[in-house]
Amino acid sequence: WEHVELPEKFLKIKKFLDNCIKEKLEKLKKWGLIGSLQQAVTKKQLLDLQRSIQFKLARGEKDVRLWQGVSLSAEAIKAQHALELLETQGVKPLFKYTSRIYEEADKTKTKAVKNLAKDLNFKSAHILAESAIQENLEHPKLTRLKEIVEEEIKDNPDSKIIIFNHY
Repeated sequence: WEHVELPEKFLKIKKFLDNCIKEKLEKLKKWGLIGSLQQAVTKKQLLDLQRSIQFKLARGEKDVRLWQGVSLSAEAIKAQHALELLETQGVKPLFKYTSRIYEEADKTKTKAVKNLAKDLNFKSAHILAESAIQENLEHPKLTRLKEIVEEEIKDNPDSKIIIFNHY
């Protein structure tokens, strides 16, 4: 494993996405849908929360916070996915994903998508991702990978290289 530092613009985008997620989690905490002491929530926990809320709604519980909780957890899941794309793949996949969110927001009645598209932090991340693409910024792991491969081929021209990656 080799650690690479994210460029400043990536870190700014990350901060906007982190803030987007944090705001959603704060509301879920305020409504008592997740523990108030919980600092971070994983995607699995959010999916479990959604299932739990949907189960309560299916049983006939009538609490407006449950309906809002389903939507808010969906927003948080989508924002977390955007953050994962940035951190693992870079700004092009992130921008493609956020662009699809905006396209979908124009066509759907789904509140989670519409609300996320209106979220100022999410929108700021989207705009910065587009700017990073225009600057030809790519994930630093790709640059480092190219360097490693070039060094290996230079040192050992007959070498065969297999690259395993995980997005």
